[in-house]
Amino acid sequence: MEELTTTKTGVPNIPNVNDINQLRNLCRDILEPLREKLGCPLIVDSGFRSQAVNEAVGGVPTSQHLLGQAADIHSTVQTSRIWDAINFLVINGSLNIGQCIWYRKSQFVHVSLPTKTHNREFIIKNK
Repeated sequence: MEELTTTKTGVPNIPNVNDINQLRNLCRDILEPLREKLGCPLIVDSGFRSQAVNEAVGGVPTSQHLLGQAADIHSTVQTSRIWDAINFLVINGSLNIGQCIWYRKSQFVHVSLPTKTHNREFIIKNK
């Protein structure tokens, strides 16, 4: 849980019970299968965000981070390998995601749980 709630903003970032349950789902359904597929550690740059933390980092008001449903990750491997692994797992039906956004310049990938609004969205941003 610490990995998914740590922030460098200095702003309180305490998830409620619902947020914690969503973070568990995120770990079980996305992060752990992805770690297993890659065979290397995933580093969580941002998981749950309180409203204050989300504002401090410039997150959008509708961010799934606010609900414990998203994580920004990188690894010891190239970010393109994370992207490729997620694509492979989704195509073969062993991973269901809401969003997968590859931020090329920043070298991280945003992954989220599926919702009514976000289901199997793959986006590349040059930020």
